[in-house]
Parts: sequence; structure tokens; C-alpha cells
Amino acid sequence: MRWCRLCCSLGAHRARRADEAVLWHGHGGEVEPSREAFRALLAADRASVLVFVGSL
Repeated sequence: MRWCRLCCSLGAHRARRADEAVLWHGHGGEVEPSREAFRALLAADRASVLVFVGSL
């Protein structure tokens, strides 16, 4: 995942949370595999990713 794009999505106020930024960002292209992998995670695994992102 490209964190600069995640930050840009959050900074543009389109997303209120990191998970929204991941799920809403881009339509196809290089972002799609990361977005779909995140979407496919179990809820507990997704929560772990969000805790990690929040720690950066």
C-alpha cells in the first residue's frame, strides 16, 4: 500500500478514518490489489492493520 496516497486521502477530508481512506481510494490501477486485500481481511485482522497504521 502506498502510504502517501493514504495520507492524501485522509488529508483531503474525503475519509474520516484510515479504513475509509483505504477502501475509497482510487478506482483500479496500482491501488486496487491493496484495497481488495484489505477488504478481504477478517474483522480482527483488519483491526490489527488499523492499529498499526494508527501507530505510524
